[in-house]
Amino acid sequence: MSDRYQQFADSRPGRLVVRRLGLPDPVPLRRHEPGAPVLDAPALLATASGGRLAEPAARVLAAIGAEAWVADQHARAAAKAAGLRARDRADETDALGAVLLDASGIARSQDLRAVYDLLHPHIRQIGPSGRLLLLASPPAAAAGVREAVAQRALEGFMRSAAKELRAGATAQLVRVAPGAEGGIEATLRFLLSVARRTSTAR
Repeated sequence: MSDRYQQFADSRPGRLVVRRLGLPDPVPLRRHEPGAPVLDAPALLATASGGRLAEPAARVLAAIGAEAWVADQHARAAAKAAGLRARDRADETDALGAVLLDASGIARSQDLRAVYDLLHPHIRQIGPSGRLLLLASPPAAAAGVREAVAQRALEGFMRSAAKELRAGATAQLVRVAPGAEGGIEATLRFLLSVARRTSTAR
């Protein structure tokens, strides 16, 4: 959407027209400014069933100077190994700039419950222009059919989670093949960076 539409929707007559016609209500997105931090609120790192991507993700958070929290003991260990100073999980009222959840270790459908349990308490904490990144493995690289099915199911999980986000926050599923863990920095930096557009519909 253009800036003109956002300006119109933010005016008194524009708000009236937008509400009556059921038009999209544009949300101003945070834009990058030189010298500004990548995230304007802490990032939460979580792991489900002993994944292999929490430590590389923690290294990226450390590299961008993000304030970080951890949601579980595996994430805590990964943060320590990566040299990332992180506090224990956020209070329910604290806003989050991003949630990074390592689901690369999900090997059975039963394990998917752990992804829900880790994310559910925090998804509403993701603030405006925030990021939800679900780190997973390619189903084709799975050790067996059960693991492939479980990893494939994460696509549907992410689509459902994305519908819960508001105010310009986005959700991404990032699949990383075994052995490629060291090459995720550029991808995560890009996905965590703030939007370049000026508005989006909510």
